Amino acid sequence: MLPSGSQVFRPPIRVLEVVDTLDAGGMEKQLVALMNKLGQGEFEFEVCCLRHAGVHAASLNPVQVVHALEKPEGFRLEVALRLHKLIRRGFDLVHTHNLAPLIYASLATLGGVVCPIFHGEHSQFSPSDAKPWRLLQRQLLYRSCKAIHTVSSRQCDELSSMCITHPSIFPLINGVNTRNFQPAADASEKSVLRGALGVPWPESKLLGIVGRFGSFKRHLELIESFEKTAEAHPDWRLVIVGDGGPNKDRVLERMRNSAFASGMHWCGHQQNVAPYIKMLDLLVVASSNEGLSNVSLEALASGVPVLSNAVCGADEIILPGQGGWVKDISTVDRMVAALHDCVGLSTAELHFVGHLGRRRAETLFSWDAMSQRYADHLRRLTRKTGN
Repeated sequence: MLPSGSQVFRPPIRVLEVVDTLDAGGMEKQLVALMNKLGQGEFEFEVCCLRHAGVHAASLNPVQVVHALEKPEGFRLEVALRLHKLIRRGFDLVHTHNLAPLIYASLATLGGVVCPIFHGEHSQFSPSDAKPWRLLQRQLLYRSCKAIHTVSSRQCDELSSMCITHPSIFPLINGVNTRNFQPAADASEKSVLRGALGVPWPESKLLGIVGRFGSFKRHLELIESFEKTAEAHPDWRLVIVGDGGPNKDRVLERMRNSAFASGMHWCGHQQNVAPYIKMLDLLVVASSNEGLSNVSLEALASGVPVLSNAVCGADEIILPGQGGWVKDISTVDRMVAALHDCVGLSTAELHFVGHLGRRRAETLFSWDAMSQRYADHLRRLTRKTGN
């Protein structure tokens, strides 16, 4: 019998996070932050990157181990075998993120027999994802999973509409750390931030985009739209934050050759993106494909209004005039029209929209609440309870 007042020792829940890489990206950044928050006693996390580790690996707590399998292009059976050996070291749950990690984890766990799989879908399906053989692939692979989560309710609807089902599928809505992402204290703070970019204050206003140079982020379309908008609104400037991705060289060359090049600023990858968001007057999420935009949540928490394309999950976090606007900006002409509407607003009007966005971030997208939801599901799926 245990002495009175003693506590039963419970070993930590060991979770292996399987990702393509921890390169710059919203999902990768949020996953690292989540592991740092939860991996302090009840949970132990390790990360398996199918390819290389990536820039966000440096932000993990030192106790969390990263395994980089250095997978080359194309399918490699030996990678599944190496992942199998890793899983056999003793994990309670394998948490996969997007399709490639699920393919390898399904093989490595013998269809979820060796270790249960908790799978996460983090983005809206691209045209290639919607091809019949890709849909069939997911239908079959989902049978290996104990549960499936998405990052928005609209993603669940999308999966259902494509006849991709599972007995346990649910949204785990992203959250934002409202302590790390806060509005600028006053105009002087914005002035200091912008001074580092060489942007005059208060003569200029800034619109920005944050993310890797993937084609679905649509940097080139935003640059063209900015050029057409700047003709009527020369006080606005464009800030691009991010690095990496297949379109990087094309985007930077387009900026250099633009007649409005002096009004464009590239800031590269930033480990701490918060100051770069809070200096903006408007964030543009032009993506053709999102699950739920983390940078939109970060802008809301920073009191910066967002103009978002009408992609999956956008209208779950942004209401008209409350944090920004969700519009069809799928073409340059539509983006130009939407930008004209937004940049035509006064500083006070933009500030008020951003203020309401900050309220939404605090009340509906709490980082602590999101972390607790993840922890609850990790416990449930491993049939373990907290202390």
